[in-house]
Amino acid sequence: MFYLKLGGSLITEKRSGEQRVRDQVVRDISRDIRDFLHGNDIVLAHGAGSFGHIPVAKYGLDRGLSKGHEIEASEVFVSVSRLNCHISLIMQEEGVPVVPVPARSIFYRERDGHVIAHLETISELLRRGFIPLTHGDLIADCLSGVYVLSADEIPLYLLPLGLKEVIFLTDVPGVLGPDGRVLDVVSEDDVVKIESRAAKDVTGSMLGKLSRAFQLAHKGVKVIIAGYYNRGDLKRILDGEVGTKIVI
Repeated sequence: MFYLKLGGSLITEKRSGEQRVRDQVVRDISRDIRDFLHGNDIVLAHGAGSFGHIPVAKYGLDRGLSKGHEIEASEVFVSVSRLNCHISLIMQEEGVPVVPVPARSIFYRERDGHVIAHLETISELLRRGFIPLTHGDLIADCLSGVYVLSADEIPLYLLPLGLKEVIFLTDVPGVLGPDGRVLDVVSEDDVVKIESRAAKDVTGSMLGKLSRAFQLAHKGVKVIIAGYYNRGDLKRILDGEVGTKIVI
């Protein structure tokens, strides 16, 4: 099974803060999925981008839910669902049989911090030939009220479904080394070099992604981090021509 994650900065105007979807990027990716991953079991996901990160930070929901701030949390739920539906409509127009599956409907977090996943719905959708489309989301948290579940974290809980390969599509060409060039492969030993650049550029957001990627790699999952710029890039990623492969 493939897990393909569309980065929030790739598909929305996250850096400007404008809640706008980059429709053509989503359309091109949809066509690549249709052409190059047809017949495979796929779970798709997307980051919340400007639809989630900005209101989460504004209301401090990354620290949990404070009493009296339910309407602010509701705003985030509705905002990311709106993004999910928008992407779903584009993909359907391009012949990709997606089914919107909000992460909050299948995941919740216990008091000890463990995330519980109810995967029956995803499993059955895959069996029927559908492509579940989930996303970074606020999920119920037994202790703090809500927890920000990143779409980078979600594949860790899909291992029981036979997850074999994870591709993180981003708005940068891959993991960048100290000289700013894309690394073909990256190991845990390379992280120190990458951390030295984290304060200088967008690599800071890459460190959390790498942490999840190494966890997956230790479970035997193939992980690739790559940029997406033009239609056909997904095939080049699948063929190993571009992007960064995670090694342990």
